[in-house]
Parts: sequence; C-alpha cells; structure tokens
Amino acid sequence: MQLKNLINGRSRREHIVGALRESIYSGYLPPGSKLVESQLASQFKTSRTPIREAILQLESEGIIKILPNKGAVVNVFSIDEIE
Repeated sequence: MQLKNLINGRSRREHIVGALRESIYSGYLPPGSKLVESQLASQFKTSRTPIREAILQLESEGIIKILPNKGAVVNVFSIDEIE
C-alpha cells in the first residue's frame, strides 16, 4: 500500500511539473509571475507538498527562481539566455 502511495505521489508531482512547465512556456504564466503554493494546491486539488516538490524541480531546471521572503517566481530570461 505504501508503494502505491509513493507511485501516486510521484505521478502527481510529475503531472504538476509538466503542467507548470507548459503554462510557463506557453506564456500563460509570464516571466515574473509569482507562484503561490496555496493557490496552486487548490487549483491542482492536492496538498502543498507535491507543489513544493514541483517548484524545487523547476528551480533546479532554471525555469523559476525562489526569492528570499518573496517565494517562487517565473524566471525572466534575457535575449542572450534564450538564444
């Protein structure tokens, strides 16, 4: 039973990462947009834990930044970084 929950937890996190990544790449979440854990948890109908995990993964990919005392925001890329 624990293994099933672990698999479901990973699937949920991966789903959230994919959805957030697509929202950012499509421009639905433009550069500088703040990602609020409680709002995202409500939107995805999940707890904040998979949201936090997804945010940390996207930060490691450089897609978002976590700013002290401000939270997570969509990264703003320069023209050089895009090229």
